[in-house]
Amino acid sequence: MATECPQCGIVNLPSVPRCDCGYDLAGRPPAARTGARRFGRSDVAAWWQSAGLASSPPRLVRPRPGVLVLSYSKGRHLFELVLGSVPWLLLLLWFGFLTGGMPNGVRDLIGKLQALAAENAFLWIFIVAPLISLPLIWRSVAVILRGESLSLESTTRTLARNGDLIARFDQIEALQIRTIFGDNSRDYVLSVLLKDGGKIPVGRGADLGEMTDIADAMADIAGTKVVAK
Repeated sequence: MATECPQCGIVNLPSVPRCDCGYDLAGRPPAARTGARRFGRSDVAAWWQSAGLASSPPRLVRPRPGVLVLSYSKGRHLFELVLGSVPWLLLLLWFGFLTGGMPNGVRDLIGKLQALAAENAFLWIFIVAPLISLPLIWRSVAVILRGESLSLESTTRTLARNGDLIARFDQIEALQIRTIFGDNSRDYVLSVLLKDGGKIPVGRGADLGEMTDIADAMADIAGTKVVAK
C-alpha cells in the first residue's frame, strides 16, 4: 500500500524507505496529517505558475505534416518588462527629487545627470544601474510583439527558436525530462540535450503526462529518444 509522507505529503511506494524530502518512512510509522498545512515554497510556485509568470509548458501546434511548433505564453515576459522598467522609474523619481522637476526630454535628462554626477561621483552608480535592465526590457518587448516559439521541421531536420536556427537534428543526443522536487510537489523540466554537452531549455510544468506528451511529439519529429533524470 502506498505511504503518504507526514512531513511533505508526497505519496511514496511501499518499497521506498525514505521520502524524497528526507523523512525516514521505515524508521517511524507515518502519522495522519492534521490541522492547517503550512504555506511553503510549493504554494508560491503554484501561484506563480497559475498567474502565468513562471515558465510554463508550451502549447503544441502542428501547422502542417512534418512540422511541430511549440508556442509559449507571454505572461512571464510582461512581468519581466514591468520588472525591468522599475529601475528607470526609480531613476526618474530620484531625478525629480534632486532637481525639483521632471526632465524636458532625453537631452535635458542626460545633461542634468552629468551635472549631478560631476558634483558627486558616487551618483554614477544610480545612473548606470538602470542600464543593466535594458537587455531584459528589449528581449521582453521583442517577445511580446512577435511571440516566442520553438519549431522542429522534419524536411530540413532543424530546430529553430523564433525562426533562428539553434540546432540540427544530427546534433541532438536526446530529450531529457528532469524531476525537480519541491516542498509538497514535483516539477518536470524538459530540455534538448546536444552531443557537444549543450542544453536547450524547452519548458517546465507540474504535469508529468503533459511534459511527456510534448517530449514524445518532439522525439517523433527529431527521430531521437526521451530520457529521464
